Amino acid sequence: NIPNTMQVRAIAVKSGTQPSIQGRRTFTTDEVNPAPQFSPVGGTYNYDIDVTLTGSLAGSTIHYTTDGSTPNGSSTLYTGPIPIHEHGTDMTIKAVAKSSGGSLSLVTTASYAIRYPQVATPLALPESGTYFNDFDMTASCATTAAKLYYTTDGSDPDSGDILYGSAVTIDKIQQVNIIGTKEGYRDSNATTMTYTLKVATPQVTPLPGTYSDSVQVSITCITRDATFYYPVDGSTPTTGSMLYSGPFTLTRTT
Repeated sequence: NIPNTMQVRAIAVKSGTQPSIQGRRTFTTDEVNPAPQFSPVGGTYNYDIDVTLTGSLAGSTIHYTTDGSTPNGSSTLYTGPIPIHEHGTDMTIKAVAKSSGGSLSLVTTASYAIRYPQVATPLALPESGTYFNDFDMTASCATTAAKLYYTTDGSDPDSGDILYGSAVTIDKIQQVNIIGTKEGYRDSNATTMTYTLKVATPQVTPLPGTYSDSVQVSITCITRDATFYYPVDGSTPTTGSMLYSGPFTLTRTT
């Protein structure tokens, strides 16, 4: 790719006349570089890429810009793949080849966008709601090999929080926030589960009514290990009322 320089000198002659004055011109020829090529081609990718520029003649150089300006022989010298990494990155590369003689190729342009896929939103069961006994909450994710992280204090979870490995016991009022993560993916949207635990309303048997004889009264509740308190004077029960320890017999109107 060495430019060729030639000087051409010429005169014109015609019979019966004086020769012309010598004309002289110098010409320089330089090989034309092909425009640079991009690999991979411009487009949107869901993973990180490194862009390679090729196509210049031996002895030539490639120069490029990423700020939207038109490249010239003084622009950034291409020395190796151009990294385009991280979700949300947008980059337009403009490139030109410069010969050893200084001539420039046509400018080529390629635009790139990096958009990682997103982990599917985790699913947790049972659904948010009010429950009368403690239970185990399970979580899953449709994205294969995703890791789930959760918090139980209402804060937003990230990969530094508790790694979900097995069912989580819910034994008090809690808000559980869960996200899914995976390398090369964006974190999922958060799943929020709100659980309220309360003691179920006690059931008294037999039903209220008029009985001709004494009656044995039992108090039960679907909430496991609940403690019962009851008055026998018709007042509102409190934890200061009589502690229920088992069925008791009523022998008068209560």
